[in-house]
Amino acid sequence: MSLYPTIEKKYYKSRLKIQKVLNPNSFNNLISIGTQYGGWTIPDNLLNKSSICYLAGAGEDISFDVGIAEKYQSQAYIFDPTPRSKMHFEELKDKVSNNEKMPINNDNSKHYDIKIENLDYLHFEDIGLSDESTEMKFFQPEDPQNISHSLTDYQNTSKYILVKVERLRDIMKKNGHDELDLLKLEIAGAEYPVIDSIIEDDLKIKTIIVQFDAVSYYSGNKSLKKAYIAIKKLMKFGYKLAGISSRFHYLFVRNDVYDKLTNKGT
Repeated sequence: MSLYPTIEKKYYKSRLKIQKVLNPNSFNNLISIGTQYGGWTIPDNLLNKSSICYLAGAGEDISFDVGIAEKYQSQAYIFDPTPRSKMHFEELKDKVSNNEKMPINNDNSKHYDIKIENLDYLHFEDIGLSDESTEMKFFQPEDPQNISHSLTDYQNTSKYILVKVERLRDIMKKNGHDELDLLKLEIAGAEYPVIDSIIEDDLKIKTIIVQFDAVSYYSGNKSLKKAYIAIKKLMKFGYKLAGISSRFHYLFVRNDVYDKLTNKGT
């Protein structure tokens, strides 16, 4: 039970009010991939074997990332600088390669479902995304069992690790990618500078899915306004807001791609 039910109820209503104001475009051909906790919703006709996906934020539930590799055989690049995330990914590859079951998020009732040959579509880089290429403090959560670190010390732990972060433009250039089919941002508040850098660098990305921490978790109406401004920036940059999930995951589809996927461009 929440310690702050009145606050959270009021805040939930504020989130719904923003959703109503934004009035997302209808998009019928959507598919949910992954667990209830780690899953995301995307257009089912977006990806194929030639698609390039950048998935920032992993933790110990990469069921969405694995699902993309298994279902579409798309190249899925996973980015997360936390040591436990890298260990989880390496353990997944080892267990699947040895025909062993690998639990999702340490839950023995749920296991990853991927064929050995499709492991080659998964790539892991232990770096974070930001608006510059440097080293930054990554603050630890208050609960040591929680894997989620943050670039801001919003839990006031003062404990941190130094991690390598890179600007998305630089990562794409290093990997030889001129355009991305899908970008996932689940990066604990770092989504704002990354979104600004995407716009500044005029990057070509067909679809962006974002979890705004200010919307997903209680952090006050000022933070909620910050998320709203970022959403409007993306829409002005040429994206349609094509969906908001029950977990307040935001789906942005570039206008030309939206028209193609919904047959409005023919």
